[in-house]
Amino acid sequence: VESVTWFDVIRFCNALSLREKLSPAYEIDVDDESEIRWSKASNGYRLLTEAEWEFAARANRKHAFSGGDDPELVGWFQENSEEHSKPVGQKEPNVWGLFDMSGNVWEWVFDASKRAYQKATTNPVHLIMKKRSYHVRRGGGINGKKREARVSNRSKQRSVTKSKTTGFRCVRLQPKDS
Repeated sequence: VESVTWFDVIRFCNALSLREKLSPAYEIDVDDESEIRWSKASNGYRLLTEAEWEFAARANRKHAFSGGDDPELVGWFQENSEEHSKPVGQKEPNVWGLFDMSGNVWEWVFDASKRAYQKATTNPVHLIMKKRSYHVRRGGGINGKKREARVSNRSKQRSVTKSKTTGFRCVRLQPKDS
């Protein structure tokens, strides 16, 4: 999926959660969507945090790119994509089987850009995001140089912006075995 705002993704995660009879991860201000609250107790779908995204992309390895040190084997970027996104899975995955975490489309994460890598000062159960904030994107994309697809690279974009180079991946907690 590409060309979605951060808020589109939040709404999608909630809708998918409700469809599967899970509790939505996000509480959305019904009047104007000016605030989003993440309920960490939810079992529904959500965006990865920036730290979770990087952990998944690295897969306990020290490669420059997700899946290895040769960007041509693992990712799509300006130099090899003709600036069009590609179907997932055409390049090598990382050791955990995750595809396209370096290149193809930037991926929205939950974090607002000003909060990334800072100690949280908000209630850890309800992290509040404002509508006009910038949110972090990770992974690089088809419009950027291959060096931008490095696992350590990050970018920001206004949460209300749609771009053909920005998409997402969502997650949910695995239910514990009885």
